[in-house]
Amino acid sequence: MKKYYGSKEEFLSKVFPLIMGCILMGASINMFYIPAKIISGGVTGIATIIEYQTGIPTGVSNFLINIPLFYISWKLLGKKFTFYMLFVTLTFTFFLIVTAPLQYLAVISDRLFNIIMGALICGSGAGLIFKYGACSGGFDIVAAVFKKFYNVNIGSMLMVINSVIVLVAAFIYGLEMALYTIFAMFLGNLMLDRVVMGVGEKKQVFIISKEYKKISQAIIEEVRRGSTLIDGQGAYTKENTKVIMTVVTTRQIVKIKEIIARFDDRAFMIISDASEVKGTGFISYSI
Repeated sequence: MKKYYGSKEEFLSKVFPLIMGCILMGASINMFYIPAKIISGGVTGIATIIEYQTGIPTGVSNFLINIPLFYISWKLLGKKFTFYMLFVTLTFTFFLIVTAPLQYLAVISDRLFNIIMGALICGSGAGLIFKYGACSGGFDIVAAVFKKFYNVNIGSMLMVINSVIVLVAAFIYGLEMALYTIFAMFLGNLMLDRVVMGVGEKKQVFIISKEYKKISQAIIEEVRRGSTLIDGQGAYTKENTKVIMTVVTTRQIVKIKEIIARFDDRAFMIISDASEVKGTGFISYSI
């Protein structure tokens, strides 16, 4: 069983934040999104459309749509990844159903207020889930499969999927709802990134460790990012050492920390915002 969830300490350190993230997401969707008739992204967005059209609870549809995706994840993405994804999806589905009565307790009719509050709270919950190395299932699985086998950027793949959902919403409910949905997705993703890792979308990381070879190799193989080894010397010890320098996205910081903890829990690490990054693996914007 250990191969599914890692060590007991790892599971216990993750379980409360993951549950808390699911509570925030479930409550915000029922209390703010659904009363405002707003569509969220991914599978939950499709499940919300189904509830608007048929009355079937979002939590039920969310779980049913995820079933074939669980199988794909188990076969292609590994047992540990699938275990935590399944745990989060089941917990999220449970709280979507349990908090459904909040739809009828909403006392604020201002649609924009509901969108902003829903996006901030839902984004915070999703951020907690990403921060502790899990995902809420759904189309994150599809994006992860495309990344693994076709090297398609996860963010780009999710953007394409969510764009299709927005187009469906626009066709069924009109342009106004689609625009509100885009705003909610943008604000939610912004909050997600802030929870995962501070202010900046790209992070520059410096790592000083005697296990620099293992850490730098793991960054290349597991995070799919390059790294540079810089010659350094301790000012006090006068010992020569290697400094690993890499640039990653905010969501990859969690994996970087896991790698460092695995090989050297006494490693020295500095994380700072990178205001602009140009090169392979990062998008450059021309003005």
